[in-house]
Order: sequence, then structure tokens, then C-alpha cells
Amino acid sequence: MKIRSWSFILFFFIPFFAANSIALAQTTWGDYWGWEVPKTGGNNLTTSFRGENGNVVLGGDRNLGIVIRTYVQPLFGLYINVEDHITKGIYVAELIPSEYFFLSASFDYLKSNLLSYNSSGGTKVIKSFDTPVSSFSIIDKNHAVAVGNKEIIVVDRRTGEVVNDYHGPVPDDPGNTFTDDFDDIETLPNGRGIIVGSNSSIYTTDDFTKYDKAGVDLHDIVDFSAVGSAGFTVWFKKTAQSIPIFAIGNQWTTNSGVIVRSTDDGATWDSVFAVPNVTLKAISAGSSTNAIISGNSYSGGVLYYTNDGGDTWKKGDDSTDNIYSITHISADSAYAVGARGLILLTTDGGEHWTQISDDDPGFSGIYFSSPSVGYAVSLSGSSSNILSVYKTIDAGDNWNITYVDSSFSPAYAFLNSLFFIDNMTGFIAGSKFIKTTDGGGTWNTVNSGVASSDTTYPDPAFQDVYFVNHSLGFAIFRDYSTGDGVIKTTDGGTTWNPVNINNDKNDKRFIYFADENLGFVSGYSTLYRTTDGGDTWDTLAVAYGSTPGYFEDLNSKVTFVNSSTGFFGRKGHIFKTTDKGDTWIGAPIDDYTEPRHIQFLSDSTGYAICTSDTFGLPLHVLYKTTDGGNSWSDVTNKLPGSTGFQSMFFTDEHTGFLAGSAGII
Repeated sequence: MKIRSWSFILFFFIPFFAANSIALAQTTWGDYWGWEVPKTGGNNLTTSFRGENGNVVLGGDRNLGIVIRTYVQPLFGLYINVEDHITKGIYVAELIPSEYFFLSASFDYLKSNLLSYNSSGGTKVIKSFDTPVSSFSIIDKNHAVAVGNKEIIVVDRRTGEVVNDYHGPVPDDPGNTFTDDFDDIETLPNGRGIIVGSNSSIYTTDDFTKYDKAGVDLHDIVDFSAVGSAGFTVWFKKTAQSIPIFAIGNQWTTNSGVIVRSTDDGATWDSVFAVPNVTLKAISAGSSTNAIISGNSYSGGVLYYTNDGGDTWKKGDDSTDNIYSITHISADSAYAVGARGLILLTTDGGEHWTQISDDDPGFSGIYFSSPSVGYAVSLSGSSSNILSVYKTIDAGDNWNITYVDSSFSPAYAFLNSLFFIDNMTGFIAGSKFIKTTDGGGTWNTVNSGVASSDTTYPDPAFQDVYFVNHSLGFAIFRDYSTGDGVIKTTDGGTTWNPVNINNDKNDKRFIYFADENLGFVSGYSTLYRTTDGGDTWDTLAVAYGSTPGYFEDLNSKVTFVNSSTGFFGRKGHIFKTTDKGDTWIGAPIDDYTEPRHIQFLSDSTGYAICTSDTFGLPLHVLYKTTDGGNSWSDVTNKLPGSTGFQSMFFTDEHTGFLAGSAGII
């Protein structure tokens, strides 16, 4: 199935995370990228909401789009792509049949959109905001309230007209302005609005025209991120509020997440609990006594629960993935959603959680042995130890699993490299070194002749594999005690022997040969070259930063377009040689961007996958050159989805594939 438009896609009565499908980004001419055989599991689920009929709606991001899923039986998925946006919030209007409201934000969070969707009219932008908007609430049949950067905006949801834009708590007092950023809004069953934000700010309103600042009893400033109560607002029916309200935030002076509670409709608040070393993200209440909070630590998601109205809080099960939202469906049952499509379910008030979503494969490599036959490899499972090999025989239109290993190095599984000599014979290098001779149907351990001397990691790891032809191949191995080395085969991978190269510890990552004699090994700090088929090696570059002893990665794979012209990357530059590596000239890219994989489709056109640590940029970016590598431009914004890609393969000058983490290819 090929998808060539960016409207919305509907999948009815399908389970989440179908095991035999993956998501593909494919390009034609390199200027258009589109999904093929979509696999939804790679999306971060960032928000959730319970509608009046009990349905739970989950929202998430594809970076350049959003995905919404309603959680009913059987499962139903509604996928809405909105270019350049990430889902921020969802509200389901059950009294307006099949209407969904959601908030999206640009990747840099500088602009926002309030949108609606219904089955007859599709997606509609109600209002575009040129300022950051953090949250919203539908307060009656005709109006929505959005909160963000020191302002509260009332919008007519039918026309998109801004009814009021409040920059201060009192409309007729322009000198009395908001000084804090607002992060969340909750409309209580009695119609009162609660708005929380930075610097311990909590405001209440009964008419959404005048706002009263609540009294918050805290010793240090807390930046509030979310507010919630057990009540559910039914349009046109205001009911009395007699249950506690909770707000969560983060106290940066103590590096703690803080919970405050109000029992008087938000007028005053007291601190009831603090969680050290956790950034709190979400809260949900199922009754006047039961509530659950979630946050994230360095090790993943953290969950706490109360069953006595917030007097005491107990720790629930942890998650290895971050958790971004919680929604109750009853007093004791709730869903928690998060990174990589995570969905957890509790039925005992929050003490125990069961993962009901599948673990997403992280696609570590993609390789086409011919224009029509290609392979992709992934690791999944709670311990990332399930190896799956996917194969296409129709140029990427359809992919199927051809091999599964459910115990792939369970202690420390990882994949580094995938290479095929022809359509039938291929190698995978990682925590194991394995080979197939039947087109990926079966895989067997390669007799590499390498043994590890490390007692903690008794098996050697393999960093990369590359074949010059059917017989001649090279691989990088890692012994965590003695260092990295290179092995060579001259019989198609049946037997291997070490080559004479410096076995520096934990430094070698990639290997490439332009022909039988000219080869390169690159790693974290050193670039090596051989001109005699690996018998001897010379050092071309050693990467040191401006600070003595600080390494700046040379962690890019060399590639050549002909016998003398090749390319190599280093942080902030992509280098070009026209004399087999004797000299290199650098073309600048972003200073904080490090090239990883480079592939040229012709003498003039090439692509480079890079990682970036620039604040606000994606984890991975894609660069393109059309002048033979003399200059490069960032083309990441042409991609339709997640930028967690790590591997790239073009089958010809017009068609290419990207493979990445979180189930995205």
C-alpha cells in the first residue's frame, strides 16, 4: 500500500502495532518522501482524554503530523496528519457527534493550531496562534479557551474569531498583567476554570473574563505543568464540585516533583507530596479518593497513586519508557501512555500496571541487495532482545518478517550493521555476528575466530561488516578488555583472520573499501587508511577538540563515488577527497551536527544522515548535496514523519529508504 497524500488515513477495527507491518519513508527524486505500509507504533503518545461516552482518545506525534487513536473494543485508529505539528492536547465533544478537538504545536513550539475533526468534514483549523499555546479546554458549545505565554485566549470554535485575549487578570486594568507562562487549564464540573503555570501561579475564573490568583502554600517556587480532578464537565450541565483538585509541578531548587491539593474549588492550595529526582508530567483522578500522577526520571517513567484523596501517595510500577499522559476510565482503572507508543493499563488504582501495547522495533539497518530485494533489521521486546528481519521483494511496496530470534544476546543486545553480498547471502553485525545464505530465512553464527577476554562480556561485539565482492570482506570486532580490531575473509565469510591494525580500545566503528586495496576505518577519534587490502594501515586523522584530552568524534563512515573521490564527516563538516584520501576539503554544515552515513547516487547528488545536539532540533537530520559535495543543505523538513532514522539506502538515483528507531523506516 502506498500513501501519497497528507490528508487523513482511517484504519477501522485494527489492533495496535500489527506485527507484520512497518512504516516506510520512501523518496522519489529525493525531494518527496512518503509513508509506505505504515506502522503506527513509532509514535510518541503525548496526550489522552476520556469522552463523555467513556471512550479514551490517545494522541501522539509523528513530528510532522499527529496520530489520534480512540480506545474502544474492537480497537479503532484514526490517523490525522497535520504538516509540521505535534499533538499537544485532545478534547472529545460527544454532544457534537464524532467531533474531536486537538491542539498542535510547531516543532520549535513557537506557533500553535487549534483544530477539529469530524467524519463528514475532515480536519479544520479553527485558529492559528503566532504565540506558543500549551493547553486548551472547550468551555461551552461555542467557545474554547487556550492558555500559553502570559495570556488566556477565548476563541469562537465555529469561526475561529478571538472573542477575548486576556493579558491580565482584570480586563479593565491594563497595568495589571500576567507575568507567568500558563501550562494547563481544567474546567471543573461546576463551570469554574483552573489555570496553572510557572512561578507557583494558579488562577481561578467563573466567567472566563476575570481571573483570581489562588493562594498556594509553598516554601519554594514550583512551575506547575498540569491540573486535574475527578469531575467531568458535561456541556450545559454545571454540577456541584465537592472533590479535591490536584496540580503537579516541578521545584527546580530541590529537583523534585511537587503535588498540591485544593479542597475549596481552587481558592487555596497546600503541598501534599514531593517526589525527588522526577519531573512530573501528568495527573488523573478517578474519584474523590483515587488519583495517579506520572513523571520521568533518568531511568524512565514513574507512577504514584493515592486512594485516600491525596493524604498519602504510594509508588506504582515503573516503566522503562517515558510517560506523558494518564486517563482514568473508572475509579480504579486508568491508561498511561508515553514514548514509542507505550500504553499501560491499571485496574487496581495504580499499584500495578500491565503493558498492553507491543514493544516497537528499533530499525537499526536497511540494505537492498538489488533494486527489488531489500532487508531491514530491528530489535524489540521489553529487553530489546527480539531480533526481527524484514524483507521486501517488490522494491519496498510490501514488507514481511522472514526471521525472528527471541533470545538475541539477551543481556546486552544491539545491532550495528547489515550487509548483503547478493539476494541470498547477508550478514548482521552487533552483539552477535550472524550470516544467512537463504535470503534471510535462517541465520547462523559466523565463525569469526575472535574470542573475548572480558569476563563481563564474554562474547565479542561486532561494529560493522563490509564486502568488496563475493569473496573479500572485512568486519570490525570489539573486545571490551583489549580493544577493537579488524578481521578479513577471502572465502565469502566462511573463515576470518585478523589484520594488522592498532587495536585501540573502543574506537573503531565503521569500515569501508573503495576497491580491493583502498579501505578506511573510522571511529570516535581516529581515521585509518589501507592501500594494500588491509595488510598495513596509516593514520589519517586524530580528532581532538579545543580542550586537551577531549575527543571530537570522527564517527562517520567513509564512502567513495569513484576510485579517487570520497567523502567523510566530522562535527560541523563533510569532507571531500579527490586523491584517495591524501587530502580532504571540508564543506560546512551546522556546527552541532555530526555526519554518520553518507551515500552518493551520482557524482553530483548525495545524502548524509547526521545527529544533532542543537537545542530544539531533531535527534537526526538529513542533508543533501547536488554539486558533488561542495555544499550541503538540510532537507529534514521534507520528511513525512519521525526523525529517529539511523540508516539509509538508495536503490537508484530516484528511490531511497530511511530506517530508524521507534519502528520507523
